[in-house]
Amino acid sequence: MTDKIRTIVENVVYENQYATLFDDDVVFPSGQSGKYLKFTWKAPFGVAVLPVYDDNSFLIKNHRYKEKQVSIEVPQGFGTDLEDKEKDARRELLEETGLVVENLKPLGTVGGNYKTFLYVAELPNVPAFSSAEKEMEEVITGFVTVSRNDVKSGKVFEMGIVEPISQVLLMRYFLF
Repeated sequence: MTDKIRTIVENVVYENQYATLFDDDVVFPSGQSGKYLKFTWKAPFGVAVLPVYDDNSFLIKNHRYKEKQVSIEVPQGFGTDLEDKEKDARRELLEETGLVVENLKPLGTVGGNYKTFLYVAELPNVPAFSSAEKEMEEVITGFVTVSRNDVKSGKVFEMGIVEPISQVLLMRYFLF
């Protein structure tokens, strides 16, 4: 008996420019054959940026089609250049907020095979947001200020911040 699920055949059932969906034929550790649905992003990695000034962070309100609702989250997206992940992080921040930053502070990664690199953008003053650079596929409807006290008190959940990467970034920056 093995402790891994063994792939017999990878079956692509859907693919577009962003992702691939598989319905693989597998053998489970028990020896039983079956199917396993698997989703993979085509980008080699993700990036996420928490813009902060003083004791406040600034998140975006982004309509997420899958959830059919607005998600309060950090600016994030696909990475393209493993040699310059900060360049990708700056691009996402510009596209989603209109902010241009000089310095990004790395805060580690999250994820397994598909990693998301986490950054903090420490701003020199309170930001003036713009959507001038935003991607056509984005539906960013506004911005939300989240304070250090909001994070410390657990209020982020009451505020509707449930997106995991945003939660991790807020906690890593304000609590650790």
